[in-house]
Parts: sequence; C-alpha cells; structure tokens
Amino acid sequence: NAENSMNYKEITLFGLKFKVRDNDSSRSGNATTTYTRPASAKVATGYIAGRDVYVSASNINVNGLIQSGYKTYAATVDDDMLKAAKKSPANRAAVVQNRTMYKVNDGGAWWSSTDNAFYYEAQVYWDPATDKLVVEDIDTQGGKIYLTGKIASTGDGRIMAADGAADISVVNQTALDMNVGKVLNNQREGVITIADTAKDTWTEYKKGQTRTITGYTEYMKTHAKDNDPYASASVAENTLSVNTALIYTPKENQTYNWTKGKTIDSTKTYLHHKRYGLWGAVETKNATELRGEASVIKEAPNKEYGLPEGAVIRQDSTTQLDENVLRLDTTSNLLESKVFNEERWQENTGFFGWFRNYYTRWDEGTKTLQTYNYSINASKGISIGLIGSEKGSINIKSTNDAGGSINL
Repeated sequence: NAENSMNYKEITLFGLKFKVRDNDSSRSGNATTTYTRPASAKVATGYIAGRDVYVSASNINVNGLIQSGYKTYAATVDDDMLKAAKKSPANRAAVVQNRTMYKVNDGGAWWSSTDNAFYYEAQVYWDPATDKLVVEDIDTQGGKIYLTGKIASTGDGRIMAADGAADISVVNQTALDMNVGKVLNNQREGVITIADTAKDTWTEYKKGQTRTITGYTEYMKTHAKDNDPYASASVAENTLSVNTALIYTPKENQTYNWTKGKTIDSTKTYLHHKRYGLWGAVETKNATELRGEASVIKEAPNKEYGLPEGAVIRQDSTTQLDENVLRLDTTSNLLESKVFNEERWQENTGFFGWFRNYYTRWDEGTKTLQTYNYSINASKGISIGLIGSEKGSINIKSTNDAGGSINL
C-alpha cells in the first residue's frame, strides 16, 4: 500500500485536511478524509420549473433538487410595497398589457423551508394609468419529469413532481382595487420517468404505481414502433404519495472525479568551497560530485501556475468509497531540470597565500507537474417524491378596511 510506505505531512485543501507525501521531488500517494455537504446543497440547486422538465445528457449527477410544478402559488402585497412601486423605479418597470407598470412584489420561484421545496409567488403590478393593482395569470402546470442518461448522485439528490391540485392565495392589504387575471387550478398527475443508460433500465413512478423495463436498449428495438412502446413494462404497486417518498438507486461503483493541477518552478543557488594548504593543487570535480559537498545559499520562492480543471463520472470504478468519504490521489512528475549561471573562482588567504580557496557557485532550476485527483461516491440514493394538495384551494381576498375591491 503506497500510503503505508511514505512519509506524510498534513495539508489543508478547500477546508479539508489530508496527509500527503512529504517529498519535494515526488509528492505522490493517496489518502482519504470525511466531508459534510453544506446545508445550501439541500435547497436552491438543480432544476426548478413551473412546467415539465426534460433532461437528456451523457451523465446526469442528481446532487440537488429537480422540481416540476409547485404546491403553492401565493402573493401578499402591503402599503410599504405599494409605496416603493409608486416611486416608479426603473428596475421595477415592466410592460404589461401594452403599457408600463411597476412590480410591487418579487414574483417567481422562492424556497419554502416548511415544504422543503419551492413555491411560486404570483407577480403583482401597480398600474399608474388606472391606479390599480394587477395580478398576472395563474395557471398551475408541471408534474412531469423525464431524465435520460447515466444517472448518478453524489448526495442530496431529490426529484419532486407536482401531483394533484395546488393551494392558491392572493391577499391585498392595500386600499387599491386589484384586478385578478385568469386563475386555473388544474388537477395534475405527477410522473417521474428515468431512462438510466448506465443500468440499461427504464423506470416510471406515479402515485401508487411503478413501471420498469430491464434491458431497455433491446426492449426498444422490439417495441419502438408500437402504439404504446411501454405497454409491456412490468407494473408494481408502490407507496408513493405527497407524504411518502421512494428511493431510486443508481448503478453501483460510480465515482465523481475532478482534477486540479499546477506546475511549480523552483530555483536554488548552490555554493561549493574547498580550501587547500601549502599552495596545493585541487582536483577537478564534476557537477554531481560538487553538489554532494555544496550547500544551498539561496532559494527563490516557488512560482506556481494553475492548470485547467476537469471533472468526470466514472463507471465501474475500482475506488469503492463509502458515503461522505473524499479520496485524494496526488502525483508529481519532474518535467525539466537545468543548471545555469555557473561560476568558478579562486581566492588566496593566509600568510603569503598559504591557503588556496576554490569556489564554485551555480543555480539549479526544476519544473514539476503536480496533480490532485479527488473522488467521491456517485452511487447514492435519489429521493423520489410528489408535491401538491389533494383537493387544492383558491383564496383571493382584500383585508384593508378602507377599500380595495377584488375584480375577477
């Protein structure tokens, strides 16, 4: 084992501690350490869409949230938000219904720590032409997710599709009238389909049912032209619901690898000194012999040059890693070594030049390529879930006693 036969020193890279070989000329070896994924990895990462999601790629690392559709559509506007909009700031302007209006709130996808998913905030505008509030159309969509490729996960992978209706809430706390556009609360069927080319399988998840195909490539050669190519898929009941998630297991022994590298230029100045008495002669020595007797009198700071980074997901990796274990493999190769600025001179010292001092000084430069290859487990389970409301609700109201009608 290379780890047990080397001298190591501890280094810190990207906040993680490793022990690597302590040898300037050949820093090679491997080591492992544990790591913890940041809390942010569980929230705003991945694909979030109000409609269907289609992802097709050679490799798909599901290491965050893929969400199609929303459980909640909501907006609440108050007097302070309205006052800001009435200042007509340029960065809040938008063309709506062929005229300029101003955003009262910040519409779009926002994170809900309660649902552990994103909700949609409906955009509300102030219309200076009518001095009224205008709410964008609300049309609940989504619920379909299709993934095609070699599926992997380095952790925190979640796939969530909208199922059923949504909860819609728009609250006007100002005294202005509010014009509400189209509001459609559709019944959606959540469907998550995974065509995993690494496992050569096809899996479809719905509430209460899972369909699977093994040997997917050969299966499609036979059924691709059928009216319903997936009619012969195996069917099994499942417990998938809004409150109960399932786990998809990617192919085993996958690792996510990324590489960092740098070249290091180093220069050292050597001095060799030999003193002879009785005006004696000195034998000539070559550079190798001189180096063995010389001392380093100057060492310039190393110059480091970063190299482009790269990442890849490896199938059938021989590096089998437990969860939350990061492996570092280091290699070091000498690219160039040169000797330059060589000087030789003699100085006489002592009574009548009794001693003869012979000096040799030279510089040695090396260029070393150093690479760091990191590996983590990419076969972690992926959560399969549904979001939505069984019956759904629509709640649009004005709460200001001074007025504020709702116009549908």
